[in-house]
Amino acid sequence: MNNNINQNKILFFRVFVLFFIASTMYGIYNHYSPVPFWDMWDGYLDFYVQVNNGNWNKWFAQHNEHRTIFSNILFYIDLHYFYGLNIFLMFCNIFLMSSIAYILALVIIDLFQTKEKEILVYFVIILSFSWIQHENITWGFQSQFFSAYLFPLISFYLIVKAHQQNNNKKFVLSLIFGVLSAGTMANGIMVLPILLVLSLFLKNNILKTVLIFLVTVIVIYLYFKGYHSPSGHGSLKTTLLEHPKDFFKYLFAYLGGLFYYISGKGSVLLSQLAGIFLLLFSIYFTYLLIIKKSVTKSYFISLAFLLYYGGTAFGTAGGRSLFGIEQAFTSRYMTPSIIAWSLVFILLLHHFQKYIQIKKIISIFLIVIVLILSVFQKKAFENTVNDLLDKKVASLALELSIYDEASTNKIFPNYKWLVKLSKEAISQNLSIFGNDLICDLSLKMGNNFKTIANDYLIGSLDSIEFIDNEKKYLKVRGWLFNDELNQVPKYAYIVDKNNTIIGYVISGFERIDVADSISKDAKYSGFYGYVLKKLEGNDFYLINDKLNKKLKIDIKIPIIKYQKITTNNYSNIILKEEIISSTFEKNKIYKNRELKGFEIYGSYIDGDLSKASIQIELNNNRKLLYKTGPRSNGQLINIYQNGNIIYSQKLPISREWSFIRLNKIKKNIKLEIVDNSSEWGEWSAIALRSENEPK
Repeated sequence: MNNNINQNKILFFRVFVLFFIASTMYGIYNHYSPVPFWDMWDGYLDFYVQVNNGNWNKWFAQHNEHRTIFSNILFYIDLHYFYGLNIFLMFCNIFLMSSIAYILALVIIDLFQTKEKEILVYFVIILSFSWIQHENITWGFQSQFFSAYLFPLISFYLIVKAHQQNNNKKFVLSLIFGVLSAGTMANGIMVLPILLVLSLFLKNNILKTVLIFLVTVIVIYLYFKGYHSPSGHGSLKTTLLEHPKDFFKYLFAYLGGLFYYISGKGSVLLSQLAGIFLLLFSIYFTYLLIIKKSVTKSYFISLAFLLYYGGTAFGTAGGRSLFGIEQAFTSRYMTPSIIAWSLVFILLLHHFQKYIQIKKIISIFLIVIVLILSVFQKKAFENTVNDLLDKKVASLALELSIYDEASTNKIFPNYKWLVKLSKEAISQNLSIFGNDLICDLSLKMGNNFKTIANDYLIGSLDSIEFIDNEKKYLKVRGWLFNDELNQVPKYAYIVDKNNTIIGYVISGFERIDVADSISKDAKYSGFYGYVLKKLEGNDFYLINDKLNKKLKIDIKIPIIKYQKITTNNYSNIILKEEIISSTFEKNKIYKNRELKGFEIYGSYIDGDLSKASIQIELNNNRKLLYKTGPRSNGQLINIYQNGNIIYSQKLPISREWSFIRLNKIKKNIKLEIVDNSSEWGEWSAIALRSENEPK
């Protein structure tokens, strides 16, 4: 009977090992993008440019508080030999993640001779491939994060095995990985001091201990030579003295981070209790190992890593607790949490292996953890098409020197710095800028398009919008489809009647409405792009040179301008008395918040289900404040003059309050906002001034 139960457990874990590995591999494919993201612009692209320009100090320079020497090597290889496509870095992440599982498996094999060994090995593989750490898995920059925990784990493992086997090669390798750890992230500097302590407790010969000490002193000196504290981070001393309560809340939440996800609903309290347990557990097992000497020296591996994890949590809480406790559960912080808690479970099962009931409870708990974490694997399958293409459109804006901050903010938070960082990469066609999709497009603008297309595509130019602070280009949106071949062109040039290139679009965005009305093959026929403002004539075309097909489009300078709110542009906002007719209702907006000096009218009457409209008189350079839900397929804006519609388009999504104003003032103008959809996330709202000027 017991044998059947054990076989069923083993089968259960084998199935889930395959599921976790397969789903994570698909997730990497599904989320892959060749576009550098966030820190990659300075720590990856600019690093490579600077090194190639002779600035060799960049190999060892700080990135925030870290010296990412190991990752710098991988970045250089990716850009120099693999065209900066980010694919090599994805394979590096997979290798590092797999190596973590391998070392944990070695720890298990070293401790267990029973049937629990196989189950535990499967369990740590499952945890190691869990999607809760997706930021590290899918982001090419995060090899530093995997290595910052893999290298210390290897170092601690090797020094213990070197002592047990009297193996000098393993000792040297342990020291090498201790040195390498300092070149991963800032917390890696703790590894050599912990290694020194381990050597003392293991009672290594004096020469080995002195060697570790000397190497530790040299590495710490080199690490902090020329070191400067990064701005924007909290001070450990200040946090401990002025916000001790927040510090310890964050500390214990970080230590128990895995249980934030295991709780299913994200329980901060459970994670903090788990963090306290981990601390007490570490203290107790250290007592058993060092004072009572009642357990095997192999425990040193796990306890050394838990000390390293605790030190990391301590430093992180000092610098990051000011950002709020939720920051402790960031996906990238789950990698060290996974390793630490894997080691906790390993020691628990080993220590209590003679107690059958306790073993059963722990085994059931492991099964529950696997089942709960499997739910998070579904996020690996989420539709990422629009997000990935948004990054390419942002890269297109950089290639064409377009000030589209709303777009570029999706890949880097500071537009001016991003332009500076990308300048050399664009001129050298590095990374995404060497991609055929956008390579050298800036040089093609204004040139004559050589391909003559006679056959036609089907599609539509749905909207043309102004871009805040951009003087040269407009943003365009629409869809494009080759109905003859039932396929979507990946891109298209915009040309005028003289075949001069005046714009470019990237297609592949999801358009469910087009799929429903045209063809299921047109589901991803949507496009975004840019066109020059200086338009001459009336004949314009979207042309794809690969297909030699075109679509005639009507391009006109939009009469509506959308603007972000700034602190000084609240003047001339429409009054509530200027409403002509409305089925919008007062304060009917998702998560209604008062806006001082304004009355809010919205279509969120019975939630997303409601349909409504509002008409307003729009004269004398008036502006209208508006807001939408996360979707805007059924939200329309119509402009009437003398009772006739002169302009109609989908209302652009705006999750925060934004302005609508007319580009060219006309007389007898009426503006209408229409919510014509009952789908999820579909609603609109406007804010009308209820007093002369808001304070």
